[in-house]
Amino acid sequence: MLTLTTPRYTKARGTSEGQAAETSFVGIDRVYRLVWLQTAGILAITLAAFIWATSAHGQVLYGSMVGNVTDPHGAAVPGAKVQAVNLGTRATKSVTTDENGSFSFTDLTPGLYNVTVSAASFKKELRETVQIEANKVRRLDAQLQVGQVQETVVIGSAAEMPLQTDRADVNATIDARSVNNLPLFGSVGRNYQSLIYLIPGTTRGTGGFFINQTGTEDNSAAGNPQRSMSFNVNGVSRLQNNTKLDGSSIIYPWLPTNTVYVPPSEAIQEVNIVTNAFDAEQGIAGGAAINLTIKSGSNDFHGVGWGYDTNSRFRSRTYFQPTNQPQNPKNILAQFGFAVSGPIYVPSFGEGGKSVWKGKNKLFFFSC
Repeated sequence: MLTLTTPRYTKARGTSEGQAAETSFVGIDRVYRLVWLQTAGILAITLAAFIWATSAHGQVLYGSMVGNVTDPHGAAVPGAKVQAVNLGTRATKSVTTDENGSFSFTDLTPGLYNVTVSAASFKKELRETVQIEANKVRRLDAQLQVGQVQETVVIGSAAEMPLQTDRADVNATIDARSVNNLPLFGSVGRNYQSLIYLIPGTTRGTGGFFINQTGTEDNSAAGNPQRSMSFNVNGVSRLQNNTKLDGSSIIYPWLPTNTVYVPPSEAIQEVNIVTNAFDAEQGIAGGAAINLTIKSGSNDFHGVGWGYDTNSRFRSRTYFQPTNQPQNPKNILAQFGFAVSGPIYVPSFGEGGKSVWKGKNKLFFFSC
């Protein structure tokens, strides 16, 4: 609670000076009241925006799933329960269909889900391993069969066509398998941004030819130590690209063509690139809106280690290499790392109960 106390003034009466002083004090009091009303209004708007923001979820960070539930004759089934369970963390979300038989999830973290649809007098329907991707809307329509609720109809994900029909933007998703297995080139180290050149309409920058002869890094190591790469999309300047990491923009303010951070490729869960017909939540993007999603832990422990070695001794001579240069220029780069994830276990020091608190289905970690 904010309390604003206005000072009290002693009014002089019976003289012209007293009347003037009284008028002045009344004017000051009105000013204080106006300031108080403006302050209260600003606080109310700020509080409302904060409450709305905590309940709202950015589409660029989460995925959505929509659908309609119908009976065998195609009529809507209102009041049906739709439950989505994340296979990695067992996080569960539930909604109920409206009077039109429609349902919507707007805040699903990317990953695989089992989706169950149930209603009275109908068999339960289970959709297994439904893929949810960030910044995409997945449509999942269900036609229930008449029967007992105890009966379950299981449908595999292979029977579904993940064609996006509920959004108009043009986007593509590069999953973790592609980031880890496809060759990454054009930069020092393993940079996921080289895969963006596979997106239709993407071309390399030109300034990099004076630095690393690839046209990808437009600044020196001093101005671009993270070795970020730049590109043009659909003929739009590379200054109009916007990259977000888990929903937060990571554009370098002094050099907008670059990002301030390039995460290890093994830490990336997926990369979503929007190149046209942007939605409002994409923000300041004009050429491309790139949304990075970092991996998170799950109920199972996972670990991986890697080592990448670049050595000029293993490379053959190029066709244009001068004849008076018998050996390749020295170029040695060795990269090693690891990634570990899983549930968190914390010792319990209180008397009685379990000695270890287990974070399964509750708390997870990921380190890379």
